[in-house]
Amino acid sequence: KKMQASNTYALLVNLLDWARAQRQGFSNKPVEVEVKKLVEEVFLILNTRASQKQQQLINEIAEEAICVIDRNILMSVLINLINNAIKFTPRGGNITLNSKTDPNGKGVICVEDNGIGIPRDKIDHIFELDNQFKRRGTEQESGTGLGLLLVKEFLEVSGGNIHVQSIEGKGSTFCVILP
Repeated sequence: KKMQASNTYALLVNLLDWARAQRQGFSNKPVEVEVKKLVEEVFLILNTRASQKQQQLINEIAEEAICVIDRNILMSVLINLINNAIKFTPRGGNITLNSKTDPNGKGVICVEDNGIGIPRDKIDHIFELDNQFKRRGTEQESGTGLGLLLVKEFLEVSGGNIHVQSIEGKGSTFCVILP
């Protein structure tokens, strides 16, 4: 019952975010965001879930990492990505966030896990709505299928992007390229 309630809540939050994003006049108000502090806030929200699976949330974001993006968008993106990492990483695993600059000088935030990874033939389709690739987490957690779609939409709205690297059985790295 507790797991079902938390899944229902996650779906509701995603649907509300989705509805707000779809409504005319979706607010995208970019501000300067201290990324390390924002990640700490997200960790506070998700810490209980991670500790239930005895996972470590590790913040390796550089102190000086600042980006200009809508704070709520970045928070929503990170919550969804870290939530997925928790779901698909076995008990005792690690989820690490780090930052870097890409060759074009854009800021990049990566969410890296040592979870079950994504099959090679599915990786190109994980951001599609009609994608039928849904699977349970390492402790049978179910998902809504909306999280990654929302992440992609929110990043597109704000001029950002996302790419993923994954090796089945070894883990995944989702990198958010900031606007």
